[in-house]
Amino acid sequence: MGQYWKLVNVDKMEFVHPHTLGDGLKLLEMGSGGPGIGTAMILLMADKAREYRGGGDPSHGAFVLGSWAGDRVMLVGDYATDDDGPPINGVQRSWLYSLCIPEGKLGEVLADLEGMESRQQLSGPRSEMLAYLRQGGAIFRDISMEIAAAIEQELGGKFIGEGWRDWSPGPEYDF
Repeated sequence: MGQYWKLVNVDKMEFVHPHTLGDGLKLLEMGSGGPGIGTAMILLMADKAREYRGGGDPSHGAFVLGSWAGDRVMLVGDYATDDDGPPINGVQRSWLYSLCIPEGKLGEVLADLEGMESRQQLSGPRSEMLAYLRQGGAIFRDISMEIAAAIEQELGGKFIGEGWRDWSPGPEYDF
């Protein structure tokens, strides 16, 4: 199967899901065609990206542009272990991927973990993560649709479909 990855800003507790931008979840599936995680990283991390300074700069000034400049940003995999490094903002390394929960899905995630707990199939890091969530621990906010809209606006194309979406280029661009 392989490891799945998400783009995560550990300072702002935000993430981008690759499928929303037409990319696969595996590292070598990212950036394989059309704008995706790579374009998102550039637009999110470019300092002063909302300030149009000439040809080739973003020209629409979407709020999300440059919002990650100077932050700790990483691609986080679902195979991460606590041995990969110290906790970040109080969050264990093994939880980072799992705490990138899409909007409206927290209840579903909690129900799955509680179901595992009731069947006595929950132990170790997952049990600790359930306790963390029950205590109101922070989850990462999904900004995938916001950056997708900014990419569409800047490049004149459209992400289409549900789930793993496709990029449909506008008339001026051909990826």
